[in-house]
Amino acid sequence: MTARRRLLLLVLPLGVCLLAAAALAFAPFVRHQAQDRAQRYGLVLHAESVLPSLLGVRLANVTLSCPHIPSLSVHADSILVGSSSITVQGGSATIQTDYQSFARELQVWRDNLPTRPEAPSSPGSRTTIALDSGSLSWPNFDGAGSSLSLGDVRVDDLFGARAVSAGRVELRHATASVQGEAVRLAWSAGESPRIQSLTGQHIRAEVTLGASGGGPVPEKASPPMDLRRTVARLASIAWAPMTPDGKVEVDAFEVLVHHDGEQINIGPGILAVQHSEGAILLDLAPRVEAGVTGITFRGSVPMADGPVILDVVGGPISLATLGVQEGNMGLVNVQGVVLTSDAHLKLHPDGKNLSFDGTFLAKNVGVSHPRVAPGSVLGLELAAKLRGQVSLDGRVLRLDEGQVDVGKVQLQLRGTVDRSRDKARVDVHFGIPLVACQSFLDALPSSLVPVVHGMTAAGTLSLAGHLLWDEANEKDFHFEYAAGNDCRITSVPPSVDVRTFRSSFKRRAYDAKGNPVEVEAGPGTPGWVGRDGVNHFMEAAVMTCEDGRFRRHRGFDHEAIHNSVRENLRARKFLRGASTISMQLAKNLYLGREKTISRKLQELILTTYLEQALTKDQIMELYLNVVEFGPMTFGIGNASSRYFNKHPASLSLGQSMYLASILPAPSRQHFGKDGKVTDGWMRYLYKLMRIAAKMRWVSEVELDYGLGEWVVYGSPDPIRLTPGPEGEQEPGEAKDLEPEDGEPFGWKPEQAPTY
Repeated sequence: MTARRRLLLLVLPLGVCLLAAAALAFAPFVRHQAQDRAQRYGLVLHAESVLPSLLGVRLANVTLSCPHIPSLSVHADSILVGSSSITVQGGSATIQTDYQSFARELQVWRDNLPTRPEAPSSPGSRTTIALDSGSLSWPNFDGAGSSLSLGDVRVDDLFGARAVSAGRVELRHATASVQGEAVRLAWSAGESPRIQSLTGQHIRAEVTLGASGGGPVPEKASPPMDLRRTVARLASIAWAPMTPDGKVEVDAFEVLVHHDGEQINIGPGILAVQHSEGAILLDLAPRVEAGVTGITFRGSVPMADGPVILDVVGGPISLATLGVQEGNMGLVNVQGVVLTSDAHLKLHPDGKNLSFDGTFLAKNVGVSHPRVAPGSVLGLELAAKLRGQVSLDGRVLRLDEGQVDVGKVQLQLRGTVDRSRDKARVDVHFGIPLVACQSFLDALPSSLVPVVHGMTAAGTLSLAGHLLWDEANEKDFHFEYAAGNDCRITSVPPSVDVRTFRSSFKRRAYDAKGNPVEVEAGPGTPGWVGRDGVNHFMEAAVMTCEDGRFRRHRGFDHEAIHNSVRENLRARKFLRGASTISMQLAKNLYLGREKTISRKLQELILTTYLEQALTKDQIMELYLNVVEFGPMTFGIGNASSRYFNKHPASLSLGQSMYLASILPAPSRQHFGKDGKVTDGWMRYLYKLMRIAAKMRWVSEVELDYGLGEWVVYGSPDPIRLTPGPEGEQEPGEAKDLEPEDGEPFGWKPEQAPTY
């Protein structure tokens, strides 16, 4: 071992000890100097302990406060004081006021400074202050419900640096929030520095919009939020510390919008923001492969007056590339959906209305929603051209031009819906230009219409209509439409072919609890009764209660549709349908109970087929043998036996009317404890008898005899008595009556089945 190395081994430990001793001796001086330095800037510093360090002196558990800034409190895990540097490690700051009040406190502090920070004469003539892994917590920075927090903040030179980085940034507001990762700020030099650039690796914004107001308008609704003013205010706050030529660049920016229980993702994409002529310009472009066209979101947000503008232009591009996630707004298979857009939105200066004008094209659309179909619907080809204006509270919609194409089928729509007053007003024109019936079928994916998939048709169809309804003046109600339906079904799948019903067949039905069951029906099966084996009273009763124009229409009762629209608008809910016997038969033979667009479309197609393939007598015979008259009681043969212990051929007028009267809710019975039909329901049956006589479906003699009977459960023969009270009702509308019920007899499930 050399002499030099032996000397070092002896001197080095001694030197370290001497340095430590010197540091301990110097610690009170360092503490005093630090406190004196802080006092020069109006700050109060307190360190719990001062420890020696190889690099200087370490102050542990340091707190810093300022009498002129009472809302600010600062804590540091440790402060390392070196010969020419001070490093704050694990620092945290909390501000307990809003940003405007904090700005005033800062100004008071600056005004009361006895001295200003000296400008360094040379790079090495001053002490640098560095911040390592600091954090900021600022609750209610912009009022109640808002907050700002920063984490892992790093700056090399607190007074001399021109950049700071934060590993985490989170800003929350009442209706929006922003979260960022790896954010870096750079600012200009000078006495009042301003931010020149903001860059981020990943920033996520989340916005919650108010409910659309789809229900009835409350009498005293709260005023809607001025979204334009809120956006402009947030833009002004965000850009206030920026230089006029400042820029924001984010490698991966995404937005999540919540509205009425739905959500939509936009991004992540490349975000660029800059200022121009009093407005903030935003440009969000998705990350796409070379040679692939994306959709760009370009926005202009004024910091004062003026509209907010958003353009959504580009494509084709998959929804997944845009950032739309599986399940957003009921969309599925987003990877395979291709979108092209040329849309322009303008939020008016009044902050209450949004104008829209654009075209969209979406291919291979997939939708999963319980109101559309029981399962996912895939392969929709959609195009839309929309121009109009909507109020942000959803109460007023004006559609100047509306066109939605599904395949080769085009739906046209224009008009207004105004619910801004106490009384709603609807004025809408709608139509389907002439289209081949086969094109209509081809436009419907098999997943939307599985039962009728494979049908072929000839002919054409068209529709043109107008609806005018003013709740304030119901006499002005106007609803008319011209339907040109020349469709002829030329072939059907074997599972739909009516020839199946010439012998026994199986179909889906439902038990008392609403669970699907398979039942057997058709000629030769127990309970099946041919049309000749049913008393003509039963057909008269069914037409009276369910479909007064059965023998005159081709499956669709346009007058009933007119009345249904009027009554439902008056009630502002679905109160009355316009289902015909043919439509009910289509549902009972082929479809389930779910209330979906899928079922309604298939019901319309199947009704057209049944009306073409069967006579009215055949439709009536099938209907009477498959319709439900009570829990697990299907068909007139089983019903007449269960209720009255007799064959359908000998049903009385009152018994027939009773069986027809329970068809809308067959699980709800109207017998008293003694088995007799309740007083209120019997009066209802007498009204039905008079309607049937008025329509000449029963004779006056048959009416007189029927008015002298009282129906009894389990008894083949009704009680004979004096005819019931007078009363009239329009044919086919009797099912809307709700007479008083007596105590139920037999069964009363928790919930009657719906149709």
